[in-house]
Amino acid sequence: MILVCTIAAWAPLFGETTVLYDALGNATSGSDFIFGDGPLYASFSTGTSTVALSDVMAKLTAGQGAANGSITVGLYSDAGQRPGSLLVQIGTLADSSISPATYTNFDFPVSPAFQLKANTRYWIGFISVNQTVAQLAWSDDDSGPGVASEYNFSKGRFTPTPRDRTNCKLPALPSLQMLQPRCWWFQAATKPVWRVLP
Repeated sequence: MILVCTIAAWAPLFGETTVLYDALGNATSGSDFIFGDGPLYASFSTGTSTVALSDVMAKLTAGQGAANGSITVGLYSDAGQRPGSLLVQIGTLADSSISPATYTNFDFPVSPAFQLKANTRYWIGFISVNQTVAQLAWSDDDSGPGVASEYNFSKGRFTPTPRDRTNCKLPALPSLQMLQPRCWWFQAATKPVWRVLP
């Protein structure tokens, strides 16, 4: 399972936009309920340069039920191939903003941009508030930038992305179980504070 989203960051020294993880362009295979299947977390990693997280986009749809809830999107530290502590709350989205008929990309700007360490894994978490009907899209395609070597975590279970399944190194924690690999639809990128992503 590959989380379908984009993560953007910017390199302060050069003022360049860098996409750290991008599965938004991959074919949608299905979706997981953020309330029933979640919370849902997906990892991404920085390279050798220090960057600042500036944007997260996610592909969402809504399931059946009363649209009285919402989701919270946050950046989490890594605690050994599982999400750690909340570093920054990125944004929220009400169920009433999500269409049940289609998959839609939603933008969660990080303002101010959050400084990320070099060579470090982080997690984006999608958390249910008041039993959200929101669903996070996923794909079996891990071909996007930064996707193939990352992980998903939900209901206390660790999942590598599809390409990583054969070389999976599971943490030595008895509570972790292997799930069917997926890539949730999201994207993360970096950008200068003074620039706006198209």
